[in-house]
Amino acid sequence: MGMLQSESIRRPELVSFDDIDYEKFPEVQNARNSMLREQWIRTYALRITHDALRKCKQYHKVDAQKNCRPLILKYMKMLETYPLQGYLGYQKNDPSKNYATLREIEMRLKSIKNIEKITKTMKIVASTRLNKAQRAMESSRVFNKSDSEFFTNAEPEKGEADKTLLVVVSSDKGLCGSIHSQISKAARRRAAELDGKVDIVTVGEKVKAQLLRTHGDKLKLSFSGVGKEAPNFNEVALIADEIQKLGKYEDVEVLYNKFVSGVSFEPSNFSVYAADAIEKAPGLSKYELESEGISETLSEFSLANSLLTAMAEGYASEISARRNAMDNASKNAGDMINSYSILYNRTRQAVITNELVDIITGASSLD
Repeated sequence: MGMLQSESIRRPELVSFDDIDYEKFPEVQNARNSMLREQWIRTYALRITHDALRKCKQYHKVDAQKNCRPLILKYMKMLETYPLQGYLGYQKNDPSKNYATLREIEMRLKSIKNIEKITKTMKIVASTRLNKAQRAMESSRVFNKSDSEFFTNAEPEKGEADKTLLVVVSSDKGLCGSIHSQISKAARRRAAELDGKVDIVTVGEKVKAQLLRTHGDKLKLSFSGVGKEAPNFNEVALIADEIQKLGKYEDVEVLYNKFVSGVSFEPSNFSVYAADAIEKAPGLSKYELESEGISETLSEFSLANSLLTAMAEGYASEISARRNAMDNASKNAGDMINSYSILYNRTRQAVITNELVDIITGASSLD
């Protein structure tokens, strides 16, 4: 009988809010009852300890500081944990402990929603511009195809060059994934294959900033303010003229991002033949040349044509990469909004429950 009586008054196990399903009301009610029971136990334990300490001081009087020391330490320790925390105080892994107030969570949630609006807008803009970029890319491929057919028939051969000129094509804008870092890695890899015997020309501020860290001494010329719109031949011809002023290079390579599909791109390159290589080409006799020195003109036109195709391909790749990046950013922002909304609602519920417990406990203390 005594055993049954001791089991009937055994303190129930604390129910954590981490282990319940908030959609099941009985579980929530059970956890709240468990929390209230713990608050009552703590409150009355504190009152009992306070009464015992008061009686101890009355009994020992002058020696109370010495004889009542264990009770004093116990009472002080209980006071440290006395503030009622609400049900969040009984969670083992409480995500809201990193946030001081509901206001802080609300401001964070608002900023994420604003970011989501921006990324969605940028995605729509990129999707609209992608069609125009693809049309410009297809047009440039027609010119490049005819250029490639000519050199295939002419069969020019590259001679040994002291230095290779690398023209790395990118743009000035960011927020487009790894498109700039990929072409920079390809340029570094190609420079290493050539044992550093290269001079570098960059088209675009992004790739210039990345290559300056490792190949600043190789950078001879750079162009900025390009890539805002689809490239045209007039713009490309001006760039080609400036490159020609650097001097004659027997080997010129144009590195760019090749558009593969709407979700992928890959670094690729064009080879531009020098005038001497074109003039010595065995298959050049297949064509009727109207004037002398045509090889110089063909070399310059080939450089401009390669730059046009490279910039058009890079522009389409950049727009596509930006659309994909903004799509991923919008999805991530949506996931964060859902998480913070749940956190906000739970924290708000905790504050309300905390206030109710304080009111109930305070009222019971006055009885």
